[in-house]
Amino acid sequence: MIPTGQDLGFGTSPVRFSKGITGLTAGTTYLYCAVAQNSAGTAYGNMVSFVASVGVDLMVINSVFSPAIALTGNDISFSGDVTNSGSSGTGSSFSVQLSIDRDNNSSWDLNDTKTGIGPLASGGTQAVSWTNFWTNAPSGTHVFRICADQPTSAIAETSESNNCVSQVFTVGAKPPTIFTNNPTNVLASGATLNGIVTPNGSATTAWFRYSTSNLTCSAFNDSNSTRTASGSDTTVAATFGATDYTVSVGGLTGGTTYFYCAIANNAGGVAYGNVVSFVASSGSPPDLITLNAENVTDTSAKLVGTVDPNGANTGAWFRWGAVQPAGNICTNDAALWPGSSVTSTTFAGNGTSAIPYAYSISGLTTGQTYYYCAIGNNSVGMGYGAVVPFTAVLLKPSVVTNPANPVNSDSAVLNGYVNSNGSATTAWFRYWEGTSPGSCTEASGTRVPIWATDDTSISSEIKWVLYSNFLSGLTINTNYWYCAIAKSAIGTALGSLQQFTTTAASPLVDTYSPLDVTLTSATLRGAANPMGGATTAWFRYWRDDDPARPAICADSGGTRLPLSSGFNAGSGTAYQPYSNNTGNVLVGGHTYFYCAIAQNPTGFGYGSMVSFVAGNATLSVDLTTTPPNPVDPGIASYLYADVIYTGNPTDTINYSVWWNCSDPTTSVGTAVTSCGALPVPVSGSCVINLNGAKCDGVFSDPLTLTHEYSVGTHTPKVIAERGPVGVLPAQDQENIIVQALPDLVVINYGFTPTSPLPGAVLTFYGTVLNDGSFAAGNSQTSLRIDLNNDGSWDILPAAVATPALEIDYVYRASWPDVATAQAGIHKYEICADTPGKSVNESKETNNCVSKIFYIGFCVNECAPSGADQCYSIRTYQDCGEHDVENGTTPDTCLEWGPDTGVEIPPPATPPDTPCPPRNTCVAGLCVPAPNWIEVAPQRNE
Repeated sequence: MIPTGQDLGFGTSPVRFSKGITGLTAGTTYLYCAVAQNSAGTAYGNMVSFVASVGVDLMVINSVFSPAIALTGNDISFSGDVTNSGSSGTGSSFSVQLSIDRDNNSSWDLNDTKTGIGPLASGGTQAVSWTNFWTNAPSGTHVFRICADQPTSAIAETSESNNCVSQVFTVGAKPPTIFTNNPTNVLASGATLNGIVTPNGSATTAWFRYSTSNLTCSAFNDSNSTRTASGSDTTVAATFGATDYTVSVGGLTGGTTYFYCAIANNAGGVAYGNVVSFVASSGSPPDLITLNAENVTDTSAKLVGTVDPNGANTGAWFRWGAVQPAGNICTNDAALWPGSSVTSTTFAGNGTSAIPYAYSISGLTTGQTYYYCAIGNNSVGMGYGAVVPFTAVLLKPSVVTNPANPVNSDSAVLNGYVNSNGSATTAWFRYWEGTSPGSCTEASGTRVPIWATDDTSISSEIKWVLYSNFLSGLTINTNYWYCAIAKSAIGTALGSLQQFTTTAASPLVDTYSPLDVTLTSATLRGAANPMGGATTAWFRYWRDDDPARPAICADSGGTRLPLSSGFNAGSGTAYQPYSNNTGNVLVGGHTYFYCAIAQNPTGFGYGSMVSFVAGNATLSVDLTTTPPNPVDPGIASYLYADVIYTGNPTDTINYSVWWNCSDPTTSVGTAVTSCGALPVPVSGSCVINLNGAKCDGVFSDPLTLTHEYSVGTHTPKVIAERGPVGVLPAQDQENIIVQALPDLVVINYGFTPTSPLPGAVLTFYGTVLNDGSFAAGNSQTSLRIDLNNDGSWDILPAAVATPALEIDYVYRASWPDVATAQAGIHKYEICADTPGKSVNESKETNNCVSKIFYIGFCVNECAPSGADQCYSIRTYQDCGEHDVENGTTPDTCLEWGPDTGVEIPPPATPPDTPCPPRNTCVAGLCVPAPNWIEVAPQRNE
């Protein structure tokens, strides 16, 4: 009998136990049984036999775990004795392995090996232990096993089957640990309950109970307290760490004291937390608004806000800094707003309306942007305003976008307030159609007004000024966004976005010229803008002999086309073109009048009346240019586009003119591609650019344009089309040759003496000028004289050699003593580049000048019939007396003629016309007779 036993505890589950024995005789068979005893009596197990080994036989005895009563979270230790029950020693050391099956499912999850055990002599024993090997053991039934000479066998034994011993053990569940924290977000009707639960290794559920009665937590039940809803319970996994949990409750009564505690439950039992009390608030947290900073200078600013205490005693302050808070959200947590500072607290009382408060700060850095927000606190909780930035510089303008008013279908008045804040300021607006830009920006949208020179000027006086701009050309029934913008030398201020929607209106309608006009039919054309309403469009037309034909478009009389319904123009805000053919119902030669009509839910829209003549129209164009080729540089060429059109005389013509285009096409698009783009004019006008001119919707016949060309050959081209969409195109083109050539003319010509008497020797002179655009080479200048002005050149002196002349250079030619003065009417002519025409000139017809001159005549100054009958010849000498009484028969003389401002040479053969009364004929001219003596000689040309 083994003298001492093993304590198996007080449990109700089987417990394995073992005991090593020594002193056996090898080869001997032994019998043994297990015996257990408690206060109730003794129990005996069955008999088992074994044979004492011969050689080495290692086995494990006395295997135990501690603590004997283990709970969840305990650290478990294991130990056992290795004994050699064989007849021989091990001779060397060996290993012993501990294995744990955590879930008792025959899976050894944890293993550890002790090496260097032994050597053991026959009957020898050595203890092996694993202190706190399994930490934070979970609850449940587990198995541990200790094996000698494992995991690798190093000792040869008589039996390997008894090296291991295993034992089942149980770790009991431990109740959770629970703690009740103070509540948060305590309001008049609700609060957030807070607790901390530690599961202690078992899956745990936690909740709260609260009551108006002050009881211990374990005394709370359904009759004296309220359990938080099971749906809000917190489930915590089987861990050993503490977990915060919260539940928000409502339905509280303001001003009432409540008691609550945290409760948790797991397999180990229920745990109750401490009881915490709180009073439900009778108000709400304060409301804060952060306003724009005021009096901002380069080093200081005034922080401004409002606070509404909401009935509870409230303190308010600001937090500010040069760094934007996390998420741009106001917070009083310095960790979320690095580098921020707080101002002193302003007591705001316990009222129920917003009151302003402010705090001035200094020591700012010029140009630095700062952020600040209003913060307040009362017995109910915290309140926060928005984060507002400001920059420590001289103030830029302040601007506010006011609502647009009035707003019409296609226009609106934009309004804004601006404060210059001490610097001269200009203000304008920007607007966006259809889609909001998100915020006011100068990077997109349309500027109003378009030009900065038209902006509203605001003086430097610090005050708010209202300004407005009228905006037209808007799309009907459309959303628009706009903002006010102001700028000074300090910076630009952007107002907030305002939105408005244009109103609906009756449709807009245009009537276009018809197409495909024949003797019996035509295609009527128009366009309707639905202006945002579902629109139907049609036509009405009248013949010229219809007595009911209206002067302006009306939806009555005539013929409706189509007879019913019409074109569906939709409900948009863009013009929708439509057309209808009359069918073969027209009568050739008649003029027809028609207009486009449309209707939407708002009303009717009418186009203008358009007329056409039934029949086939043709169009042609003839382009001519002046002056003729070659053209001097610097001289503008006139282009005349003459149109022949057989269609309706009220039709308009589109002209497309290129200054230089050799493409013979009649397609404007093709010519634009090859000859250059033209501007786009407003209908009924002409616009010119470097490539040419575009005239749309006009009927200038002919169309006249001017253009100055450079030296070279150029091809002006015109394409004429019937407007407005361009049909029956016709084209014509011409060549313009611009050459730089000289042009020799004679100026400052005459003879000396200037008032010769018969017998005087005459010297003639003339100045040759190069009036062209290019230098002239050497040439000759000639003189010839026609005595008696009878068409026969009687005196032909030698030509004078004339040197080369640059542009605007002159040369004076003279012919000294070439003629003797004779009484009578004579003529002389001086010609440059004559004879021979050795210089190629831009004009060959202006080389010569001629002059009629008179020597030795007595002529009257004015004819008897009046001042309009004058000769410009004023060379006089003594005419003597004339006796009217002697009846002398008058001689025949030259007729009187009108004074044209130049000398009028008398006819070569005097007409047989008597002189008027009181005149006489002297040397072929009529002169006043009675005692008229003019001191002579003199010449007054």
